Amino acid sequence: MIGICKWLLIGDSLMVGFRILPNQENHAVVGRAPIGVLKTLDSDLAKCGKSPVVLAIGSNVMYNNHDVEFEHISQIVEKVKKSNRSLIIMPVPAQGKHRKAADKFNQFFKSIPGVTIIPLLEAVKKNLFKDNIHLRRSAYRIWLKQLNEVRDKNDRQEKRY
Repeated sequence: MIGICKWLLIGDSLMVGFRILPNQENHAVVGRAPIGVLKTLDSDLAKCGKSPVVLAIGSNVMYNNHDVEFEHISQIVEKVKKSNRSLIIMPVPAQGKHRKAADKFNQFFKSIPGVTIIPLLEAVKKNLFKDNIHLRRSAYRIWLKQLNEVRDKNDRQEKRY
């Protein structure tokens, strides 16, 4: 049975922490890598109608072979696009020694055509981290506001057609 939800959340521990989004189906797993998302993506997509997919991935594999990880992420993007859903990617919000590695992932995300990238939080400026990668609840509230703005913009565009 297809669930009634406004958002399908997929990814790693950054997405697991996103519990403040109403009407969500959260399929994130702590420690998940892109290959893990890819393995369960078909069943995840089947559970939530045509809801937009929100993806947060990369924080667990920032130091792995980027070519391999980027290929897996590209396959995730293609599957989501083939399911006729919009895809919203949350950037990897890292600071300190992880910043440079996270920037490589975020640059890759920006190079993907046809997806929405939520702007990287001003988390670094506002110290919204629990550690150098994971976010405080206040950071998720900022992401929620940004997601709602994207949803509202998409709704307005759909009504014009």
